[in-house]
Amino acid sequence: MGNKTSYSGGDRVLEYCLDGLKRTEKLFTHISSIPIPATKPEDTIEKLKDELSSIKGDNAVRINRLNYYKFSGSNVEKDALFKKIIVGSQEGSVAEFINNLGNIDWVKAGLEYVPNEISENAIECPFCQEKTITKQLLSSIENVLIFHMKMTLKP
Repeated sequence: MGNKTSYSGGDRVLEYCLDGLKRTEKLFTHISSIPIPATKPEDTIEKLKDELSSIKGDNAVRINRLNYYKFSGSNVEKDALFKKIIVGSQEGSVAEFINNLGNIDWVKAGLEYVPNEISENAIECPFCQEKTITKQLLSSIENVLIFHMKMTLKP
């Protein structure tokens, strides 16, 4: 590490990054609040200066705007059909059971212990340790989870 004079002077291209932080206490508080990254950043000061000079100052490179593009199919997107959500069923005993539990994340976590492929025979349930998981039950649980995910992602 160098001393203060090693990092002062020069072209001051990045000085704007310190606006409002030039008092020692403010700078220390600000830097202390930034978590230390797990790996060393790949950017160098020179790379940052080059990137900044490409968008600011005398060496800035003007980037032309993209041409206006009109999408001719936009009327289709306004169709009422696209407002309907097509997802798994929220009806039936499995959905009712999961809703009564009130913890769908617990069910989702338990599914990690169920194999991807289930033969015709029932397999052991990760919750009750009984051979109760069938293809049909697993499909019902997955439909409820898909429905729940779609509803939480809904704008």
